[in-house]
Amino acid sequence: MTQKCLTVLSLILLAGCSSLNTSQFSEPFSGRVSSNLKADVAVGEKISGSASSILLFGLITLGAPNKLADGVIYGGVPGNPYFNPYEELKSAAAYNAVTEGKADVIIAPRYTISGTNYFLFKTLNATVSGYKGTLKGFRTSAN
Repeated sequence: MTQKCLTVLSLILLAGCSSLNTSQFSEPFSGRVSSNLKADVAVGEKISGSASSILLFGLITLGAPNKLADGVIYGGVPGNPYFNPYEELKSAAAYNAVTEGKADVIIAPRYTISGTNYFLFKTLNATVSGYKGTLKGFRTSAN
């Protein structure tokens, strides 16, 4: 009996999880980038994405998204999505917006974060909306 319990406990502890991170670049609408290389970006229709999870006891995230967009900067300061559930949800919302909208970049992204506190847990929701940006090509310019 002890051997069976030990085997089941080992299987539970050694069970793996999968995740997927995709690099996604964003730039606030007022951002400045200087280079001799210019990108031709076609601005399309409005796109949006959302993600949600549950925070148990303020420490344990349940239902965390496993597909994230890396490289997204919120408010000019890079966040660490692995220690901040809000940053993780923003990354997941950006990933969902880009993949569902078939975009290369989100133009003028706006994030909405909401949460509902209960006694032992909190529900977290993040939504991003912006415009679809599709890269058409690159060209060099003489300043």
